Amino acid sequence: MKDVLELIVEKQEVKTFQELVEATGAMKSCRCKTQNPSGKCCKEVLEDAFNYAVGLLSDSSDKNIL
Repeated sequence: MKDVLELIVEKQEVKTFQELVEATGAMKSCRCKTQNPSGKCCKEVLEDAFNYAVGLLSDSSDKNIL
């Protein structure tokens, strides 16, 4: 989650979900059962993190925080 927030909110290097997948290397080798602590596919978690971070970015730009 911290990596996602950093890429989207702090560095603003990622604008789309596909860019996030490419930047993190997630969902490429189907190793979620062994690499993800939950043992489940990471797509849903990554999508939730992406949407949360984009929401933070939208909220902060509306308030001129960044």
